[in-house]
Amino acid sequence: MTTSLKERTISGMLWSFVRRSGNRIISFASTLVLARLLTPEDYGIIGMIVVFTSLSLVFIDAGFTSALIQKKEPTREDYSTVFYWNVIISIILYVALFIAAPAIATFYRMPLISAVLRVQGIVLVLGALGAIQGVRLRKHLNFRKLAGISLFSTTIGAVTGIIMAFSGFGVWSLVAKELIDRFCSLLLLWIGSSWRPLRVFSKNSFRELFNYGSLILLSHMTQSFVIQIQSLIIGRVFSARDLGFYTQARHIHDIPHQTITSVIDEVMFPVYSSLQDDMKKVVKAVKISLKSLVFLNFPLMLLLALIAEPLFVILLSDKWIESVPYFQILCFGGMLYSLNTNNVSVIMSLGKSNYVLIATLIKRGTTLLFVFIGLQFGIFGIVTGYTVSMYVWFPVNAYFMGKITGYGISKQIKDIGPNYMMAIAVAFATFLISQWIDLHFILMLIVQTVIFTALYIGAAYVFSIDGYKTYLEIMKGTFNKKTTASSTI
Repeated sequence: MTTSLKERTISGMLWSFVRRSGNRIISFASTLVLARLLTPEDYGIIGMIVVFTSLSLVFIDAGFTSALIQKKEPTREDYSTVFYWNVIISIILYVALFIAAPAIATFYRMPLISAVLRVQGIVLVLGALGAIQGVRLRKHLNFRKLAGISLFSTTIGAVTGIIMAFSGFGVWSLVAKELIDRFCSLLLLWIGSSWRPLRVFSKNSFRELFNYGSLILLSHMTQSFVIQIQSLIIGRVFSARDLGFYTQARHIHDIPHQTITSVIDEVMFPVYSSLQDDMKKVVKAVKISLKSLVFLNFPLMLLLALIAEPLFVILLSDKWIESVPYFQILCFGGMLYSLNTNNVSVIMSLGKSNYVLIATLIKRGTTLLFVFIGLQFGIFGIVTGYTVSMYVWFPVNAYFMGKITGYGISKQIKDIGPNYMMAIAVAFATFLISQWIDLHFILMLIVQTVIFTALYIGAAYVFSIDGYKTYLEIMKGTFNKKTTASSTI
């Protein structure tokens, strides 16, 4: 990795982290307010609709985003062709959802869904109109501009949703929050970008990009379907209220672990793509990112599972206490989410979209099996089945990674195994210690967090965990730069 690329990568990761974490914080803050003003049924309705909009968004993208980033030098014709595809398909799918809305409402036995879906579906077109500008910023690692656009848009959307919720608009507050967010983002992407589509749709560009992207499309469609089928089943077999509790648990669970993994994926995918001709550099970069990821993600997920009950009561009120068990189960699966994301990102960046598809079919087929087995035991069974399946994803992804780079299952387990076992041991020790402490739930949350953090950092130091050393080096480097800068003033 050249010095220039290394500096751009570090800068990209910092700004991507600012963007992702900032968005999550704003979203989380708005959730704290909205959860007190809205009902589980309101969130359940949105959860039912997301099943269809998420699948539509994947189909609109059709894997072209990944294809453009993976390609070393996309042409103006490439970008323009994908732009027109995105817009045309988004309009077609929106019209299809608009027509199908009454039937979907009948399926769920909730008439309100028809009107909500017809309005919420506009996000498909808004997203398509700004997709290429976003891709170009990612391609050139310009995450600073992306961060500014994203944070502003998310804030305006959140404020709009809160104002409407206070005014008694119910579920429409969540719809407006999303629409305003997407519209502001679209507006700023066009204002902040000099790129404009050519009046051309190149068949050659479409064919070349689709050869790679079509397999990614099938992979993402399969993945999105399997993830969303849980909401589909819960909403249809159980109730909007039950789905609301599950949706909130998933939302809170996604905030920390997706912030970390999405930062790595968003930045490292174009970086891995730029290094694709030098496999040694790719493997070196993968090891660093993998160890850095798990050092943060493993303990974070376990700590959140430990403090889940007081956390939900403090943040969302006891109205959402039924979400806690779902959240705790999801946290155990979230521990491995970062590993799977990192492996898939590498495989995609090296142009092996066929491997991505095969791996996805195996993984999601396993997930469907576990989810349907779990269905026999209710919602807890569904969530548990999904979580257990994540532990099957890892060896599948690592196997294909090994075929390409030589950094496969055994080597990855050797690198991350000690960190995993250490996090489990610290969580168990913290749980045992907390059983001897009887405090108010707020104080208990603080005490458990302090004990867990102290034990984890202490153990990382004693056992010289690689992730700990990596972050220590980063902190020392930052401190030394500041010291040097101060001495020259």
